[in-house]
Amino acid sequence: MAMHTMKLTALVLLMFAATGAIRAGATSFDPLPREQEQAAQAIAPGETTFLFHSGTAETHRSFAIGEVLAVFRFRPDGRRRAVGAIRITAFAGEFCIRGQVVEGTILPNDVAELNHVCLLVIQGTLCPR
Repeated sequence: MAMHTMKLTALVLLMFAATGAIRAGATSFDPLPREQEQAAQAIAPGETTFLFHSGTAETHRSFAIGEVLAVFRFRPDGRRRAVGAIRITAFAGEFCIRGQVVEGTILPNDVAELNHVCLLVIQGTLCPR
């Protein structure tokens, strides 16, 4: 019986050692990859960009062509800073608004805001032209 207990104990210790080695080689996922952030195409003043919204009728009523929205970029610590402004030029489909950058340098995933309603700056490939 003692020999059986020793073999079982050795097996359990070996399993703990193996799982510890597997866990030590694990990595974590970075939700804001720095390489992709730097590789994003900046949108300069005068260029056209698209803003994604929920598609509800209330959202459509909240915005008018010609309005200027402040644009913010969120930092990893959750704070935001103003980076520019976008003027609405047209509604583009059910979920998109076309806009022209009037100030600053905008990146995809920046957030445009007017009257506490937020829109996500996206690449135009997702919206009808």
